[in-house]
Parts: sequence; C-alpha cells; structure tokens
Amino acid sequence: MNTAASLPGEKDFFLDEFHDTSFLFALHAGDVATETDVQELVEVFSALLTNATRVLLLIDAGDNPLNRRGLEMLIDRLSKQLNHCGSPIDLSQKMNVNMRLSQIWFVLRTYPLFVGLWSSRAPSSFISCVQQLAVRLKVYKLILLDPAGGVCIGGSRVSFMNGPVLGELLRHGEAEWAGLGDRRRLLETVRAALEGGVGSVSLCPITGLASELFTYEGCGTLFTLTDYCRIERLGIDDFHEVEKLLERGEREGYLKARTPEQIGELLLNGYGARLGKCPWRTGWLLRVASVSRTECR
Repeated sequence: MNTAASLPGEKDFFLDEFHDTSFLFALHAGDVATETDVQELVEVFSALLTNATRVLLLIDAGDNPLNRRGLEMLIDRLSKQLNHCGSPIDLSQKMNVNMRLSQIWFVLRTYPLFVGLWSSRAPSSFISCVQQLAVRLKVYKLILLDPAGGVCIGGSRVSFMNGPVLGELLRHGEAEWAGLGDRRRLLETVRAALEGGVGSVSLCPITGLASELFTYEGCGTLFTLTDYCRIERLGIDDFHEVEKLLERGEREGYLKARTPEQIGELLLNGYGARLGKCPWRTGWLLRVASVSRTECR
C-alpha cells in the first residue's frame, strides 16, 4: 500500500480519532484499474472496520464492460477479505432519498460496511446523490476519490482549504482563473457537504488513500468548514501525556534522550495542537513545525 513515511503511532492517532464514526467513499468504477488500486481500498477499509469505523462505499458503476472488471475484482476482494456477504445495492433504481437512506441503514444496523452502486443512466447525477446522502446522514468524513487528486494551483498541491478559502475559489470566474474550471462542480459539492454538516471532505486519488487518511503529510486536499488545527501553549494537564510520548520516542529511537530538567523545560515552553473535534493530542505537538499540514493535520 502506498503510504507516506509515518511518525511513530501516527496511524493509531488517526484511527483513535475515527473510532465509532462513519466515512462515505465515492468513486467511479473505471478508476479502479489495477490490483494495486483494489488492494489499497481493501486495506484501508479493513483498517477502518477493525477500528469500529462504519464504511459506506458508493460506486458509479457506469455501463462500460471494461469499467466493470475493476468493480467486480473489488467486490470479490471485499467479500473474501472483509467477509462482506451482502450484494451491492443499486441506489439509482427508482428510489427517493428516504428509500435510499432506509436501504443503507438496513445494512449498517447489522454490518459496518455498505456498498451502493449507481447507474450512469440514472436521471440524476452520481455526485448529486453522494452529496445528498452525505448531508442527510451527516457522515463524519466524505472521501471523493478522483485520479486527478487534490486541488493544484500553479503546479503545487493545496493540502488544506477551509470554508472561506474555498468560498473565494468558487466566486465567479476564480476557479476558471486558477485552472480549476473543470472541477467547479466537484468543489461545489465539497462546499455543500461541509455546509450541510459533514465534518470534513478529502479529495484524493485511490493510490495514496492510506496516506491521506492516516498521515499528517496526506496526498490530496483536506477541506473543513473552519480551521482544522488550533495551536496553543501546553497546559499542566498535558504534561503527563507529553512525557509518556517523549519516553516512547526515546525507546523507539525517534527522539534523543533528555534529562528530567530538559523535559521540564520542553513542557513549560512547548505548544500543542487541537485537531478537529479531538481533545488535546499533545504527542503530535512536538512535530507540528516539521510536517507539511501544519495548518490542518
């Protein structure tokens, strides 16, 4: 699986944040092109499901037989490796939104993985269905899987956008000026999902999905309505947890050994980062200055 180099315990940190939440993934069947794509998806879903994170997977199945091959391979692997015995449900067949929601909950009340299909011949668009379901279910996170990856402006990937910045980009002509005119509909979906109560949205390719979800570095663009990270000075209630993590870093060879006096100085002068809705996670505070997503991860 294509993952960025991670800090000690980094994946566990994110899994702890994601525990007992719901993720909605949306992708096009034609984008599942290789065995590597299938393996990346299955491994990420496996990690989330083991973590008691509910997974909703919505797939634009299309009507091209060639596109169906990757889809069939993915469904087969999900059945074998994740014990997903239920058949995918076609959500585009003459259903109103309440019927779709009922179908999803009927599955999720007994098993934490739902797979829904969408026909390209349906009267409404796939992305509209994704937006509607994400908002009505108020999922913790929406992940839009797109081969083009995250937002790039001037040749550089934008790793994070909050609501005001996204709003500016979606002003008349701005997306087009930035070379993102062909992605305006997708970005409007992101904004609608956030304003509808979805906690955060990630836009990334399948390759690197684990990096996007489980590392600070990420591989796409993370969107939130407000700033995801707030940095403040450490308080005394944080000291014990920081000291434990310093000791762990020393044992694992990631941090140099420090005397009690040096640790005390670090605690008294250190800063911490609050991520999203999480409580203080002071262990990551020591690396805030050295990671790419200092403003959001």
